[in-house]
Amino acid sequence: MTTSIRLLFTSLFISTLVACGGGGGSSGTAAIGSAILGMTLSADNAKLYLANADKQVIQSLTLSSSAVSTYAGGAGLVGTTNATALAARFYEPFGLVNLPAAGQDVFYIADTYNHGIRKIDAAGTVTTLAGSLGNPGANDATGTAALFTFPKGITTDGTSLYVADTSNHLIRQVTTAGVATTLAGTSGTSGYLDGAANTKFYAPFSLAATTTYVYVSDTGNNSIRSVKLSDNTVATVAGSTSGVSGTTDAAGTAARFNTPAAIVSDGATLLYVADSGSHTIRQIDLANSNTVSTIAGTAGISGSTDATGAAARFNNPIGLALDTTNGILYVSDQNYTKVRKIVLSTGVVTTVNASF
Repeated sequence: MTTSIRLLFTSLFISTLVACGGGGGSSGTAAIGSAILGMTLSADNAKLYLANADKQVIQSLTLSSSAVSTYAGGAGLVGTTNATALAARFYEPFGLVNLPAAGQDVFYIADTYNHGIRKIDAAGTVTTLAGSLGNPGANDATGTAALFTFPKGITTDGTSLYVADTSNHLIRQVTTAGVATTLAGTSGTSGYLDGAANTKFYAPFSLAATTTYVYVSDTGNNSIRSVKLSDNTVATVAGSTSGVSGTTDAAGTAARFNTPAAIVSDGATLLYVADSGSHTIRQIDLANSNTVSTIAGTAGISGSTDATGAAARFNNPIGLALDTTNGILYVSDQNYTKVRKIVLSTGVVTTVNASF
């Protein structure tokens, strides 16, 4: 198991994250495996773009043909170079989101081990939006004066970007001009506290945004939480309030998760969660008392079976991308390095591609 994934599933999430990094430098090399972590769709839903942390690249997957190609970065080459397409360098890119401009795809990346937020414009040119590459910290500022520490998840509400600043235990906002501010959390302090002041998270992993809330997969706490954008108030949506893991389908805090990873929103009343430790895909119905249900896979049973609903099998699903137009949820099934898809109307799970 390579660095990124080993770090995800250790109980000492943060201390191990800091201790186990490898590689580095503007022209360093790293072992080449595959770890498909972040995923996002093109504006026309014809392609998936994938953050392959182990290969140090952003890849594209054409859904009509399952063809995979490298979009940016050099396979196995670690660094901080801002350049066009394959000449650019990343260091375990993790989160990935598309915020189109003028009808063209524009990607933003949580470049985790570089401690920065990168941008790929419509011409394929990679630049640094925020963060001082290679320099961890926690600072609200603009551009390279802003500091992050192992940021993982990144999402957008269509205007701003939101970042899970994992090792700082913070939820950050970053404008498209590179202005970084803290929405919620206490810098450098893990814990669990809802409310409007001194709120706490434990290794927030992934985010989903609507126009009113940022939803947080608070992995270290085995819970799903929200930040209300109008006043930055934090509340628990579902899962334990004391870090207890489990697989219970129930409403709100009676439900249990086991190392929840990616989270996505349909923009209305449904959230989907890759519940990695239970090998399942879960749904939260916000309009029905935050009721949690399992829509694919069976808790505690791993595998790679393509089937319907509970008969399907996953092995540490970690990344999600939602095509709301066609009702399809894409899943990065990490331990088999597969991209799977779930047709939400039927629950049918199939494999899109297993070659990365």
